[in-house]
Amino acid sequence: MLGLFIADLGAVVFFVLGLADLGIGLVAVAGFFGWLAALALVWRGRDAAVADPRARGAVAGFLGAWVVLAGMLIDWVYALLIGGVLGPLDYWAQRYGLTAILALLAGALIAAYRAR
Repeated sequence: MLGLFIADLGAVVFFVLGLADLGIGLVAVAGFFGWLAALALVWRGRDAAVADPRARGAVAGFLGAWVVLAGMLIDWVYALLIGGVLGPLDYWAQRYGLTAILALLAGALIAAYRAR
């Protein structure tokens, strides 16, 4: 539960810093919040629902990717509200480009590695 809260908080931070157009700095944000979410799973999940280390790594990887996906989803909805007309994939490709893929990989891989 704490890991999901941290991932959601990371998504909001990703969105806000994305408005500042940090570019490659968003990769660091995704990695940091993926690491924090995995840390929460390690602290809370060892004796609770995610006791198996492989399952904990998979859940942490999902939460690390969720930081980026939810942040970009919030950004797309915000763009629609202010007059945008692109679909989500077109918007993300034009807005983030390669940064989206790098941030997604960084968040997921760092989280999965930390949750071992």
